[in-house]
Formats: sequence, structure tokens, C-alpha cells
Amino acid sequence: MTSQDLIAKIDESKRRYDLQALREEYAPHYQFAEFQIGYTDYILGRSRNPFGLDGVACQSWDRGAECAMRAKTAGLI
Repeated sequence: MTSQDLIAKIDESKRRYDLQALREEYAPHYQFAEFQIGYTDYILGRSRNPFGLDGVACQSWDRGAECAMRAKTAGLI
């Protein structure tokens, strides 16, 4: 393994850690499926929350989309 390979591996590990830490800021919402749906929807360019205007599912989707936006801004995804 070359030093460049080792640096790349460390960078990838740090990126994964940073992304997980960012997701955990959204506890407990990041544990719900709607969070992951919102996260994925943001990446795919979908901006409409399919879970209505109120409730835990709606909030979890919104937090997922916000998390993806922050991750993209930080260069994590």
C-alpha cells in the first residue's frame, strides 16, 4: 500500500465519520425510514415532502432533506 493509498483510505474514513456525525445531529429522526427517504429525495432533486405538512413522518423527511443539503454543502456527498 502506497502512502497515497493510505491517505485516500484515511480521507474516506474521515468522510464517513463526518457524515455519520452529521446524521446523528438529527436524532431521533435519523432512525426513521422517512429521514432516509428525505435524504435520498434531496439528492435526486425532489423537493416535495410526500408526508404532508405535520407529524413525525413529515418532520423526519424534512430533517433528512436538510441533512443531505448540509452534507452536500460540506462536500461529504
